[in-house]
Amino acid sequence: MTWQSVPLVLATVVAATLGQADASTFRPNCTLPLTTDNLVLSAGVRGTFDILWSSIFTLLICSWSILHLNIPSQLPRLQKSMWDKIKSYAVDFLPKFKWMVLTLLVPEFLLGKALQDRHLAKVSIDEMKELASESGFEWTITHGFYADMGGFVLKAHTTVQDQATPTPVVLNLRSLQYACGEMRMIERLPRITEDEIKDKSKGDFFVKCLTGMQLAWFVIQVITRASKGLAISALEIAILAYAACSLITLYLCLSKPKDVKIEVRRPQSWFDVSLQLARYRGRFGSSKAITSPIPNDARYAHGAAASAIFPGVLLTRMDDGFTIAGIVFGGIHCAAWNFAFPSPVERLLWRISSVGTAGVLPLYYALLLADIHLRRFSILRVVLPVLEFLVGLSYLLARLYLLVEVFRELFFLPPSAFISTWTAQFPHVS
Repeated sequence: MTWQSVPLVLATVVAATLGQADASTFRPNCTLPLTTDNLVLSAGVRGTFDILWSSIFTLLICSWSILHLNIPSQLPRLQKSMWDKIKSYAVDFLPKFKWMVLTLLVPEFLLGKALQDRHLAKVSIDEMKELASESGFEWTITHGFYADMGGFVLKAHTTVQDQATPTPVVLNLRSLQYACGEMRMIERLPRITEDEIKDKSKGDFFVKCLTGMQLAWFVIQVITRASKGLAISALEIAILAYAACSLITLYLCLSKPKDVKIEVRRPQSWFDVSLQLARYRGRFGSSKAITSPIPNDARYAHGAAASAIFPGVLLTRMDDGFTIAGIVFGGIHCAAWNFAFPSPVERLLWRISSVGTAGVLPLYYALLLADIHLRRFSILRVVLPVLEFLVGLSYLLARLYLLVEVFRELFFLPPSAFISTWTAQFPHVS
């Protein structure tokens, strides 16, 4: 067996595993040019692996490029040996990898987080305008993002047995406003311009361009296939759903710095730092101290962060984002409503799972509201928690089915799914 035959054997094994006992492989045969032609176009077919690799690459680059993580802990950077450098790179890479995997599993989370962060940053323009003018600069939405990433830190210290220990106090947007305004712990805001914040950002222009080109190609080729009546795989529809969530997230994070490692520090005595700052960090369900970096899953429930869809309860803008993303993600999966699935039962399950993914989150939050407002009725105290659990479980099962079915259906595509279009000549990765 040669190395060239490995993908074919792998495809046959996978297809058989997914339920096709008589799995077979078709290899297109195309003649070579009879003369020395200046331009030779690719054959008008695409293979199973062309569909698979182009979809996987689009998914991975979307999930990686939309990450805008908060400023991490400031660890000593030892550059004495190659091993120290490897450890340093691992410290930077592992959090990104973890959040990329989370994005692959739950794309709604990052969209919800982006909606919350953008709203708070936008509201801060008016709230911080006067404080910023006192320091001689204009407060922008970029400043708001930077503050909620943990960009402003009090360089405090604790004293134990006459020995001072550096103890940074990480401020978010809310606590920064409180420290500069009501408490006057800081005489004025640290003067940092929007250009200086952008200079700290490490957004990779090449990766952004590559992501844009791949997304544009992927969307255009799916639209082209639909317009020509050619079959589209369920995997491509699923990637479109991820791409839609990624594009919305990227839009919400347009002014947000990326991969910032160093914050702005202000000297401050620890004893002048009020414990009220912990409350104004605005955490919801987090027990980390104010000396820790802002967690990437920070959830704020104060006035400006309250839900616009479900006002008056403990739901937040992040929950609004979850709801919107769930509707978008599940709704796009409904585009495969009449696709040629391996069996009628699988088509029915796809329809149920797609509608469920789109509608379960709004239903879950509706049950949550009912649970908050109707708990005074004794029978509902038992029924509502059970319903909430069942709705959550059905959502997980629906997502799991969609994840498995997109790969199973890939080995049962009709012949027209392998007809290539003019988009194959465009630059892309597959």
